[in-house]
Amino acid sequence: MSNTTRAERLQTNVREDLLETLKDLNSERKKAKEAGNQDLANQYFDTIEETLDKLDELSEIGLQQLNDSQEVADALKKLGKIAESLEKRAAEMKQAQDKLQKATKVISEATKFVTGLAGLGFL
Repeated sequence: MSNTTRAERLQTNVREDLLETLKDLNSERKKAKEAGNQDLANQYFDTIEETLDKLDELSEIGLQQLNDSQEVADALKKLGKIAESLEKRAAEMKQAQDKLQKATKVISEATKFVTGLAGLGFL
């Protein structure tokens, strides 16, 4: 199993555990309030707020991971386009090299021909 899948599963499990904890704390807060124990109800409320803050932090981490994932995907797409461009340029350079080799061969043969004509006294 990949690290990403494990991390996602861990994140989901933590989120579910936090939500379950929130439900339990809220239930206990209601019981304390009904029993007339406002101090205990306030403590539960404070704990609920802290838990919500942790859930917000977890969500921010999740969003950052999504942003990071998108940035990586975008960078990979860009690299793919650059690679395609480089392959195209390499093919163009290969064609140019082939043309230069042909031109060099023609010039070499023409030089031999002219040299031959000069040796025969035609030039």
